[in-house]
Amino acid sequence: MFLGNLIEMGKRNIHFCFSHWQKIYGDTFGVYLGCFPQVVFHDPKALEEIYVKNFSNFTNRPDIFNTDEYFDDMIPMARDEHWKFLRVTLSPCYTGKQLKGMIMLMKKPTENLLKIFSKFSESGQECNVQDAFSKYTLDNIAAVGFGVELNSSEQGDHPLVKNALSILNKQNELLIGLLSTVAPGLVNFLSKLKVLDYFNKRTNLLAEFSKQLLKTRRQNLNPNGACKDFLEIMLEAQVAGNENLTGNGAKDIPLENISDWKHKRGITDSEIIAQCIIFFMAGYETTASTLTFFARCMAFNPDIQENVYKEIMEVVGDEYPTYESIQQLKYLEMCMAESLRLYPLISILQRECKKDCVIKGVKIPAKMTVVMPIRSLHYDERYWTDPTKFDPERFSEEGKARQTPFTYTPFGGGPRICIGMRLAKLQFKVAVVQMMRKYRLVTTEKTEDPIEYASTDVLSAKNGVWLKFEPRKSL
Repeated sequence: MFLGNLIEMGKRNIHFCFSHWQKIYGDTFGVYLGCFPQVVFHDPKALEEIYVKNFSNFTNRPDIFNTDEYFDDMIPMARDEHWKFLRVTLSPCYTGKQLKGMIMLMKKPTENLLKIFSKFSESGQECNVQDAFSKYTLDNIAAVGFGVELNSSEQGDHPLVKNALSILNKQNELLIGLLSTVAPGLVNFLSKLKVLDYFNKRTNLLAEFSKQLLKTRRQNLNPNGACKDFLEIMLEAQVAGNENLTGNGAKDIPLENISDWKHKRGITDSEIIAQCIIFFMAGYETTASTLTFFARCMAFNPDIQENVYKEIMEVVGDEYPTYESIQQLKYLEMCMAESLRLYPLISILQRECKKDCVIKGVKIPAKMTVVMPIRSLHYDERYWTDPTKFDPERFSEEGKARQTPFTYTPFGGGPRICIGMRLAKLQFKVAVVQMMRKYRLVTTEKTEDPIEYASTDVLSAKNGVWLKFEPRKSL
């Protein structure tokens, strides 16, 4: 009972165990993550209740113990009014107007990516696209997030690049997460003994890097001219004199609504640093993995790949894509959505119940965590015909009209849907446009089928995804 179902989760890989349990126990069942019972709802109606209709009772993620001083200030972990304030404060980073400017910041990172592919194409060697896309997303995040020009394939000594080497290897983070679930007191004890300093090193280095950026940026606002980056938008949301507020100091300010949070309190330096850390860590691995699995889908489906290529050439041509032209790539959007259905990066989402309630006839007491599976619903034959097949037509206008709501949730759902979704999609599409109009992606003997997956919280291929890049001739 001390470990609950965690041992089986480790053996089966967290991305697949919930599908296995659903086939055995049905659409509603309980699991023990450590000593704590949780209810799993493999039911789109229940998910609609949790995500949307009863969101006020399921606003927060489970409150877990963590030794990182910035953890509770990160928007994914923030709770109640604090989360609402951060959401409102950060939303301007992801508006259409902002993204229109950011797309030009992505030009240099895509040029760096094409240089990598060019080397492999000219030599005829296979390329581990997971590694290449990781470098691209790192360069991209540095540019749009912090106004830093980076070429990670040539700047191996840069502190951001050094930290990135450990991002895709999340076993250490999983270990601490499991300890926090099973025995939060043990994590607290180990942290006091400095045993966990090694595991926190990556976050600490990112925090120090962010602090230096803050200091530099205050002296030189808007280094990109008319285009503001993520960091500058947050700096503009500060209230003079409150930059260094800590938890206790912030509590002394009377806050009756979100307007008070914005105009009386403002975002603190600590909160800005927390968002920089999560922006880097979450955006880096998720976009890289999305591009990796999409590239694999293209290589295994050459006819579909050609249709994507033709659309790109018809809509964008040989020019660098604009925000408007990216929005016109409807077939690419369909293919991206289908790739995310087959390869959702996160297997489950969790919410904490605030007050006793009933969901689909199941009594949920206050403080209990409910689990919403993502991958298992993406593969449910009741909602998807031939679910293991890559079929972009599922996301045509006609296909979407036939979908059951909340059976497709790669970015979550409801008011707490991933705040960076629009930026992530833009980064993805710019890379695909630049890549596919120059190269045809093909499988090789080194391309795994089926994939062996890593035991990480974000879905990734254990041995990478190896493809060849054949140069194209223009239409």
